[in-house]
Amino acid sequence: MVTTVANQWETLTYDFSGAPDLDYITCIVFYDFGNQDAGIYHFDELQVGNGEFIPTVAPSTMIEDFEGDVPANFSFGGVGSVAVVANPDSSGENTTANVMECVKDAGAETWGGMGFEVDVIDFTGTSSQIRLKSYSPETGKVVKVKLETSAGNVAGLTYEYDMVTTVANQWETLIYDFSGAPDLDYISFIVFYDFGNQDGGVYRFDEIELVN
Repeated sequence: MVTTVANQWETLTYDFSGAPDLDYITCIVFYDFGNQDAGIYHFDELQVGNGEFIPTVAPSTMIEDFEGDVPANFSFGGVGSVAVVANPDSSGENTTANVMECVKDAGAETWGGMGFEVDVIDFTGTSSQIRLKSYSPETGKVVKVKLETSAGNVAGLTYEYDMVTTVANQWETLIYDFSGAPDLDYISFIVFYDFGNQDGGVYRFDEIELVN
């Protein structure tokens, strides 16, 4: 098979219908076969199947996609504007109509952020990760997500996790591991963009999901 895209994942399907009926125990991969150029290549999720290959999709529960009523929200620490706006770049990993936008003012507190109310999130089932689509003007920005119960910011009754942006001015998917979160009912979803810094910036996120 031949690659058709660069710097993103694609699915390659190999037809082994003509292979001899034997027991194969070794899978060997040759990238850029026939050439001597150097390169770094990655592959994953090797599967055997019949007919058309249909990638499996992990079960998910939508927490918020900002396409309906605007959830009650709040901001703090120098995040001056929070609003649901039209998607400024309906392409790539996020083609939805509306997204949440937060504006962090220059000189804001290092912990400045925003949050909104959600239906109860708990991790008693098999799902322990939260996935969201993020749009940042710069790479290398810490995006902290914090969950709180109705008790608010009380030690032992919250959980937070950090991810870092890897692309600028395009959508990417960030996945947060909440497998270590206490077994509580969380009702506040709080986001801190560029956590730890006081620089200003306009940030957007969307499609928050609970996944396995």
